[in-house]
Amino acid sequence: FSARAVRLKGTGTLDEAGTRAVVQVDLAKLINDRSRVVVRDAYVDHPFNEEWNVRIGLAAQEIGFEGPCSGASREWRERSRASGRFMPGQQELALRLWRHSQRPWDPEFIVSYGNGMDSWRDDDALEQAQALVATVRFPFANDSTVGASYRAASRDMVNAQSAVERRDENLFNLSARWNLERLSFQAEHYDGQVADADASGWYAGLIYRPASFDGGVYYRFDAYRSGASDDRRNAVGGYWDFAPNERLTLDLDHADRGDDTLTEVLGRWQFRY
Repeated sequence: FSARAVRLKGTGTLDEAGTRAVVQVDLAKLINDRSRVVVRDAYVDHPFNEEWNVRIGLAAQEIGFEGPCSGASREWRERSRASGRFMPGQQELALRLWRHSQRPWDPEFIVSYGNGMDSWRDDDALEQAQALVATVRFPFANDSTVGASYRAASRDMVNAQSAVERRDENLFNLSARWNLERLSFQAEHYDGQVADADASGWYAGLIYRPASFDGGVYYRFDAYRSGASDDRRNAVGGYWDFAPNERLTLDLDHADRGDDTLTEVLGRWQFRY
């Protein structure tokens, strides 16, 4: 049993123009191993008008669904293996220019420049990092959307001989989510480099929400390949919103890593106030 995420979040409007500030910290590491408090979000959004705004600060990279999607609103228990490897930690200190969609099939554009994944800084060998991200999304009926993202990123690492080596962290992402009344289909494809090594991955899943039940059931398959690593995972589960601010999730997860397989039954209790 562990505290997966223990987050405190505050938001507020700063001026009459609608400038908004967001600060969110995660106490899970402090509770589990008494190491530290992690800052998840610390940014300011400034709207120019209903269509355009700028965001500056620490926030999730806007790539696909899984990168910026909070665990509080995600149906399956965890992100895919590919998302976790290409976007560890998800957060980046950056300047983002955002063009919002105004109607179905009107494109949404996001362009950002920043210092790369915040979790890259856990490596003491990192000297500097940078990332340029461009995303386009096309929303349509019932909050459905299709989109594509490209990230050109690199890390400068100091090796054992005190020389600087550059590692590419480029990523191309395709994403799609189609929502019907009770059924949703979601899939993503990832291709690029992780720590300068070629990597790729994808996932696809279905979520069904019965009319007589406050929750849903799902199936998802995901795969990730990099060098000799070839991971495949099947997940079957369900979630139950048994109270206005609480959710239980039960998940049967089977991972196949070539010579090694692992089957787990996993549960999660979420609450938000």
